[in-house]
Amino acid sequence: MSALAADLLARRDAGSLFLLGTGNLAPYLIRAHASVRSLNRVTVWGRNPAKAAAVVENAALEFPGIAFEVAQDIASACAGADIIVCATGSPEILVRGEWVKPGTHADFLGNHHADKRECDTDLVTRSKVYVGTRANCFREAGEILVPTSEGRFSLDAVVGELSDLCRGTVSTRENDQEITLFKSVGCALGDLTGALAVYRAG
Repeated sequence: MSALAADLLARRDAGSLFLLGTGNLAPYLIRAHASVRSLNRVTVWGRNPAKAAAVVENAALEFPGIAFEVAQDIASACAGADIIVCATGSPEILVRGEWVKPGTHADFLGNHHADKRECDTDLVTRSKVYVGTRANCFREAGEILVPTSEGRFSLDAVVGELSDLCRGTVSTRENDQEITLFKSVGCALGDLTGALAVYRAG
């Protein structure tokens, strides 16, 4: 879902990925995003630098044509990224709007709590916002719910769901300066679709 959203929303020339998170999903997120964009640089951040280094080392062996590095500073890594993917489950804000350059696509999938978030309000208000599903995100996604509770964002401002993007019934990126933001907390339909794809491929 993360890479599908990026394929629909990120700039076509997006070449640099910044991944926050070193858990089990990390290698799969790198593979998925490398399948939808011609990445030339991937930067990885984790609270444990050794884990980030391990993700980088393994990914570099799998993708020798991509330059991999461990992020030393989140702000600098955000500023240099065309695509930001945050999969940490952090209870604290990691990505701030002031660090994100125009034209970036940002994806947040780690947090599943209504009162916690991986990005700040400024990034949400600067972005064109999409969700995996309204039903789930409007219950669990603090990235959207906290700015709404602050009176700085409205749920009505969410442009559409991933399914709307796939059907082409909502607008996508309209220019190379827009910041697009995709928030997902997962959904049963996405899991079923993934399982079906694996079954058919087998």
